[in-house]
Formats: sequence, C-alpha cells, structure tokens
Amino acid sequence: MVMPISDCPYDSLINQLSCLTKPLFRELDIKYTLTYHISTTAPPQACRPRRRSPDSSKIAIAEFEHISELGITRHLRVSFLYNVSKKTAEN
Repeated sequence: MVMPISDCPYDSLINQLSCLTKPLFRELDIKYTLTYHISTTAPPQACRPRRRSPDSSKIAIAEFEHISELGITRHLRVSFLYNVSKKTAEN
C-alpha cells in the first residue's frame, strides 16, 4: 500500500533540505570568448559507410572479374561446400 506524501515520515526532512531536491540554476553571463580549434591531418578513425558512385562500382566489379579470371580469387558461389554431395538416407 502506498502512503500519501504528506503522511510520509521523511516529508518534513525533505522539506527542510529542499536544496537537495530542487537545485538552483543560475544564468550567468559568459565573460570570455576563448575557443579551441584542434587541427588534424589524419583521416577520421571511423565514418559512416557510404554507397559507391556508379562509375567506381563498375570499375571495382570489372577488377574483381579480372582477378577472378586469373584465378587469384573466386566467387562465393564457387565454394567447395557446393561440390560436396549431401548425405542421403542410404549413407
């Protein structure tokens, strides 16, 4: 059962120490205009992924097909898992 706030034994204590429950915020005028600028020369450590431009995408696809024809890489659908026969009920 929940007691009303006025019947709470801590009500008088909370009222005496209202500075703890109601902080004072003062609006102060800022008396300085100092700002810091950090110059960096390195690229950002992390950035959002972006879509490739269509021209760049075509170049990347052509390059991948070229190295695939040379046998350096292979498409995922040419995986060895596709060459393994599945077990049947007889096996």
